[in-house]
Amino acid sequence: MAEFAYKAKRSDGQPATGRVRAATIGEALARLAAEGLLVEAENLVPLPGEAGQKSPPQLSSRETVELVEAVADLAGSELPLGAGLRAAAEEIPRRRIAAAMRCVADGLDRGKPLHEALDAGGTIPPHLRGLILAGLRTGRVAHVLEELVALDRDRLELRRRIIAALVYPAFLLIVVCFCFLMAQIYIARPFVAIFNDFGLDLPAATRLLLALMSWTEASGLWTLAILLLVVLPASVVFLAAPKPAAVQRACYRLPILGPLWHWQSLVDFSRLMQLFLERQVPMAQSLRWTADGLRWSDLAEVSRACAGEVEAGESFSTCLARYEEFPASLRPVIESGLAAQDPAEGFAAAADMYRRRAGVDVTLWESILPPLILLFVAASLGFLIVAVLLPMTKLVSLLS
Repeated sequence: MAEFAYKAKRSDGQPATGRVRAATIGEALARLAAEGLLVEAENLVPLPGEAGQKSPPQLSSRETVELVEAVADLAGSELPLGAGLRAAAEEIPRRRIAAAMRCVADGLDRGKPLHEALDAGGTIPPHLRGLILAGLRTGRVAHVLEELVALDRDRLELRRRIIAALVYPAFLLIVVCFCFLMAQIYIARPFVAIFNDFGLDLPAATRLLLALMSWTEASGLWTLAILLLVVLPASVVFLAAPKPAAVQRACYRLPILGPLWHWQSLVDFSRLMQLFLERQVPMAQSLRWTADGLRWSDLAEVSRACAGEVEAGESFSTCLARYEEFPASLRPVIESGLAAQDPAEGFAAAADMYRRRAGVDVTLWESILPPLILLFVAASLGFLIVAVLLPMTKLVSLLS
């Protein structure tokens, strides 16, 4: 139970002050109204040290998106946000998000604007605050939040497809290596022992198999364990963690993942710029808020640089030509939108173009990687069979 200090007016117009205890701000307002006191929300203040002053939870980026998605659903349904968020907080199993929902509801009850209430419910990034302010300016907050959630869903869907395209071949490759190792131990080794007993001159394929067996016995198992338990997790953490701009640019040169990351970074940049420009946010401010919302450090860096140059009087077309982070295919699309006095439409076309490119690349790897792995499996098994059978034909001819 929290305690609140209030400044109110009685029914006869006389001022009144005091304290009231209630579980929430909404309940406190209801109690004061039942007593005939008229209280403005900003005149009801939680007292220090009480539950009303509890620090809001710090949300992760994914939790922030979930919170915004819940607000967008309620705003789109035109239900009272405060009551709806409290009801959702009672049902959601994740405590941090539920606590953030209650903080947002309390802020709304105190009469705070939505962007300030969201900020009280957990630290929100500047680009999200900017989108909400732009939505408030146009009266379409729910639409803005829904588009932001759709952007994040598209990003997660592409990430899921990339992971699915890589995980199955990687798992199959690990299984093949394990089966090949077992075949070396339980099939090839007895035959090789027989060949050595007869003193046969072994062919090159069999000698290579022997070398692989010796390496496996000496350090192969340890190498495989280090790869699976150390190198692979470290690589995943490195790829997922934020990186300096120079490292991010180098990552774009990686096979398979590099081009996909590059296209996705351009999709995120173009979509965010579209969202801001559609709501009449100036170009320089749109670039800054977009930079705050990007997880791609290279594009965030040049976006901030472009924002300063645009404020200094340069055209955005000049900035596009100056920085290599903006590929040549982006410039004519954006410049056509600028020439038509509709830059948001140009960024929308760019986002669609790079989304299709990313989708084509993912589909290509989904189609190519499994056959390549199957070819590797067939080649490995063929090598094992040939390395074992070649000396056997020579041994059979020698015995006969």
